[in-house]
Amino acid sequence: MKEFSIQTMLLRYVGAIFTSLVVIWLSIFVVLSLGFQAGIVLPANYDEQYLRSLQKNLDHELVLSQLPDTISYVHFNKDKKVLATTMSDKQLAEAKLFLTAGTQATQGYFLSLKRSENQYVFHYDLAVRYADENLQAKLPSFMTLLLSSGILVTILVFSSLTVLFSKRINHQLKTILAATDKIRQQDLDFAVNKTEIKELNIILSGLDTLHQSLQTTLKTNWQLEQERRQQVAALIHDIKTPLTVIKGNTELLAMSGLTGKQSGYLEASQKNIQKVDSYVQALTDFVKVEQLELASLESIMIEQFIDEISYDMQSLAHAKNRSLTIHQKISSRQIILVSKDLAKRALLNILDNAFVYSAEDSVPEIILKEQDNALVITCTNEGRVFSAEELEKASQPFYRADSSRGASDHLGLGLYVAQLCATKHQGQLILQNVSSGVKVSLTFPISS
Repeated sequence: MKEFSIQTMLLRYVGAIFTSLVVIWLSIFVVLSLGFQAGIVLPANYDEQYLRSLQKNLDHELVLSQLPDTISYVHFNKDKKVLATTMSDKQLAEAKLFLTAGTQATQGYFLSLKRSENQYVFHYDLAVRYADENLQAKLPSFMTLLLSSGILVTILVFSSLTVLFSKRINHQLKTILAATDKIRQQDLDFAVNKTEIKELNIILSGLDTLHQSLQTTLKTNWQLEQERRQQVAALIHDIKTPLTVIKGNTELLAMSGLTGKQSGYLEASQKNIQKVDSYVQALTDFVKVEQLELASLESIMIEQFIDEISYDMQSLAHAKNRSLTIHQKISSRQIILVSKDLAKRALLNILDNAFVYSAEDSVPEIILKEQDNALVITCTNEGRVFSAEELEKASQPFYRADSSRGASDHLGLGLYVAQLCATKHQGQLILQNVSSGVKVSLTFPISS
């Protein structure tokens, strides 16, 4: 692809405008010349030439009624008394001054003519006009019409060239915008295309270098992340084996004859073993959640998704012997792209938190609705509200508030899973305090 500089492009643009202007005004000149040749229009000095011919032909009879309408006159006798006139009062006063002192008119021109003892002063203008007096009376002046047309065509040509220039620039800029958009989305599996503009190619070259660096960095980070997950999985496996042995041995000790003091030590050991076991289970869940995040999205009707998640929520409520209210406000048939396993786990975790952190007799409320081209699922429960710290950190992995807020055996992965779900689906997780408790909303964009 041949490339050129922005300066060259601008010069071409200016050159095109200049050439167009020259062509337009040359065309106006040609139209004017053709009008003169065809006798459609009269030159600006037509009246002057007519009067000059009368000056030269002294023997030619002067018939005032045959004068063109564009010429006005005043007829003086030898005593400079006005015998007849078609001039206005102002023109008449200036004509008298012209006759005595030779002062020209403030508008237009005077020309004098003497025949015998009579003196004539004529007033005329230098203006191109139609030869046909009917056209002159009904149409705008020829020059006004011609110049207006020229200006209008100039504006149209200038606008058209500007639009074409702008579209060409925008077309070249789309290459940069496409590259930056890909980088922003971390979709780095693409080739950076070139443009026709040298300066833009310099920018694209820098973007390509950045793109390759990011691609290398992300690939390295992905490999490190995979290694980390494998190490965590291996660590869980390595801890589970000796932990199982320790649990078995403590159970065997519990069945042997122990003194009261020894039984106390054993009971304390078993409690701590249970804590370690819960931590191992949390790490296991954490790894499973990250694997769910990698699952692909699938298209599903909103109604089907709502039916499935409503059933799962009711099942969780039944298992916990709790009541639950679900309101559906979905009217249209729409499709969403969703990772069902991750979305269901996220929503069930939100509901489970509502059960844990609310009174036994309270009834959490689930609302499913369409809003701003998104499926919004909201869970509201009565109970203690979020603190400022909890609103900021509740969706972080393994974050747990103080034990006074709820069950101490929760390991802080519920809202983290919900946040992962929101991020994967390009939606939102919104935590809010309401008058009677807490409202948690999870949004899923609706496919266009």
